[in-house]
Amino acid sequence: MTGLVAIIAESGRPDLGRTLEAMLGAIAQPDHHLARLVLPKLGVALGYAGPARFANRQMVDPTSVGAGAPRPYFPAAPFALLEGEPLDLPAIAGRLDLPADTAPAAVVAALYARDGADALARLDGHWSVAIADPGAGRVVIANDPFGMRSLYRMKASASVWLVASHPAALLAYPGAVRRLNPAGLADYLSFGHPWGGKTLFEGIEMLPAASLLTFNDRQTQARRYWVPIPTPATHYTEADLEAIRQLFNASVARSVAAGGPFSLALTGGMDARAVLSAMLIAGVRPPTVIHSIPGSTDAVLSAELARRAGATHHFLEVRGEDLPDLVRPGIGLLGGQVAGIDVHPLRFLGQLLGFTQVMFTGLGADVIRMDYAAAEADCRRDTRATVARMVRSYYNVLFDIETELPALLNRDWHPGLLDRPRRSMVEAVEAVDPAVPLEEIGAVIFLQERAPKFWIKGDAIVRQELETRHPFLDRAFVMRAWNLPRAARWKAAAHRYLITRNAPALADVPYERDGLPLRYPFTARERWQIGLERADQTLRKRLGRPYARVFNYRYADWLRGPLRSLVTDVLLDPRTVARPYFAPGAVQRWFDAHMAGQDHTTRLSALLALELTVRMFIEGA
Repeated sequence: MTGLVAIIAESGRPDLGRTLEAMLGAIAQPDHHLARLVLPKLGVALGYAGPARFANRQMVDPTSVGAGAPRPYFPAAPFALLEGEPLDLPAIAGRLDLPADTAPAAVVAALYARDGADALARLDGHWSVAIADPGAGRVVIANDPFGMRSLYRMKASASVWLVASHPAALLAYPGAVRRLNPAGLADYLSFGHPWGGKTLFEGIEMLPAASLLTFNDRQTQARRYWVPIPTPATHYTEADLEAIRQLFNASVARSVAAGGPFSLALTGGMDARAVLSAMLIAGVRPPTVIHSIPGSTDAVLSAELARRAGATHHFLEVRGEDLPDLVRPGIGLLGGQVAGIDVHPLRFLGQLLGFTQVMFTGLGADVIRMDYAAAEADCRRDTRATVARMVRSYYNVLFDIETELPALLNRDWHPGLLDRPRRSMVEAVEAVDPAVPLEEIGAVIFLQERAPKFWIKGDAIVRQELETRHPFLDRAFVMRAWNLPRAARWKAAAHRYLITRNAPALADVPYERDGLPLRYPFTARERWQIGLERADQTLRKRLGRPYARVFNYRYADWLRGPLRSLVTDVLLDPRTVARPYFAPGAVQRWFDAHMAGQDHTTRLSALLALELTVRMFIEGA
């Protein structure tokens, strides 16, 4: 694990150093670089743990601070610890008249010293930061606009607040309560993750994206410095698409300028293909990589895309027999925030480091395309209550709230537990800014609630050793793309346009979902008279028979084969069967049904991840 730890306690507390070491120890690996800052007079301790090659981001000499330090350390100026990678720091350093080789954390501290905490809202990229300001008696903690870097908060006592990048650090605090949060459990089993600020751990909340926390004089203030509001137009022109393309290309160019060596996680879909097209425009031909099974649709299409781009392509085979040893450490990295056991990237970290240190991805593109929201088109939305019902039905992808969840959970364990997922959806809808139109609430909820949880799943494992960059998560680009009419977003008009204009050869490769090429219909007749839907039908005829899709992984079969003993040992263990929240025999029934040939992969994966999370983080096993 990597990340930050912050303790904000009463001044003069003598055990800050020891407590910080214990919390850092819960997330640090043996080869990690550690940075520590202990300020007893302020009652503050800050720490960072991460790969040694990220050490130059910190301005701390680890031999001068922390537990057992040879001398006290009391900086007078603001001091920062940084996780991740804000973009444009060299330019910011230039404006601040700092040397070009200034540590990134020092640049952020200097920016704060000059412009205050609000200056952090101007930082793009994927980061979290903790700043101690001894002169003002203040601690400021923030994360990036899209929440790619998670932060968790816990009130340990009336006078002690804790913030960390991973729940494990908070649970390592002496005297921390280790109990399962019933509301988080109900959400997890219904939607694949807890909603809102809930986690699986009682007393621990997950902070939203764009959070800015200020601790001063034992008071705490929390606010969001950026809340996106869609403002869709009623129509669009090619000039609008060109403006979006230029913003996306600029986002990729900024990420390229931040340094490499680069690679691109390439699939056969639109998202990574769009990033590849923009990287070619930026003058970069990165090595491409996919981890999949031989013959899968993504494997075939990504190899062809790489060939057309002139890129060196790396195919990493995912094998079921390699997975049993990866599941436990992978679930540990996810920290209970998202269900599932597709943690196979752990298998390839050593190989990836042989040719890359920075991996570009298409993560975040769903925020723009929003094809997840297509089900809203025929849904009546006259009140926020109807929107809440629509969102709930769309995201209830694990145990069905109406039938399966009551059969799984023990009704007597916690009153009102079965109604909790419905209340979570109402709370999510009510939390959306009143300025957002009813028809756009689903999009905002996806960006603020759904997407960050799955970005954790897709990013947390790889970024243990690699830096990851996600050009779709650029504020200027997102807000301009959200000006497109909803129908144009559903049809991925911006994706199709920028791929075709950036790299036409990539647009001719079929798209893995429906076999259609991505060529944007340039002529007025195709755009306005035929229409996007009919254009899709026309292109399908040009291509011929749709591409036969083969999925990337075979988890359903692997759960019956290489993973069966792990599933049996964990899910049918007497400890699991005796959990008070499960109805008698419920887990056994789901297991038996899957082994008999039904497909309950997502459900069994969620149960397996849940039980391992409970054992690792609550029971300390």
